[in-house]
Amino acid sequence: MNMPDLQGGIALPAIRRFVLESEDGVQQIRILPPRKWYLILQISLGLVGWLVGFGFVVMIATRDAGVPAIIFMLIWGGMGIYLAALLTWQMVGTETIRVVRGELEIRYRSPGFGKTWLYPASQITNVAIALQSNLADRYGQLQYAARPHIAAGRFGAVSFDLGSRTIFIATYADRADGPYIVSWLQAQLLPAGSASGPGANSGHAVVR
Repeated sequence: MNMPDLQGGIALPAIRRFVLESEDGVQQIRILPPRKWYLILQISLGLVGWLVGFGFVVMIATRDAGVPAIIFMLIWGGMGIYLAALLTWQMVGTETIRVVRGELEIRYRSPGFGKTWLYPASQITNVAIALQSNLADRYGQLQYAARPHIAAGRFGAVSFDLGSRTIFIATYADRADGPYIVSWLQAQLLPAGSASGPGANSGHAVVR
C-alpha cells in the first residue's frame, strides 16, 4: 500500500533505511538494520566452531551420561541458539514501529526469534529527534546490530518520555530519517490520546 510522501509537511527522505507500509490495516514503519558483513562472517565462523565442538560434546555425553554432561550439553545448546539468533537477525531481521489498540508497539523480528515492546500511548510525551553523541550512536549500532532481542530503548534516532524514563526507538534508522519518523509517530499517537508535550508522570513498558 502506497503511503504519502509528506508527513506533517516533512518530505519523505529520498534515501532512507525505513519502509512505510500497512499490515492488517495498521500503518507502520519497518526499519531494515544495516547488514554488517564482518559480523555475519564472525558469527558464521562461530557457528562452525560450535558445530565442531558439538561433536566433542556428544562424545563426552555418550561416555558419561551424568548430570555434569547434561548441564554442559544444555549450555552448549544455548550457545548455538544464541549464535543462530544473531545470524538470522543480521541477515533478515527487521524493526517495526506502529501504534495499535492504544499502545506503541516496537517489534524486533527475524525467523524463529523476536521480541515485542509495548508502551501505553496515552502516557508517551515529548516525542522528538534523539540527541545522542556520535560515540553513543556508533556504540548503539554495534550493540543492537548484534543482539536487539536482549534489550531495547537505549539508542535510536527518535526518543520519547514515559513517566520519568526516556526511551529511544528507531535504533537502526539514520539520523536524517528522524524528522519524518517523529512527525509520523506524533500523528499516530494523537488519536490514541497521547501528546508530544508534558503529560503523564508514570508509565510502564510490557515485553512479550
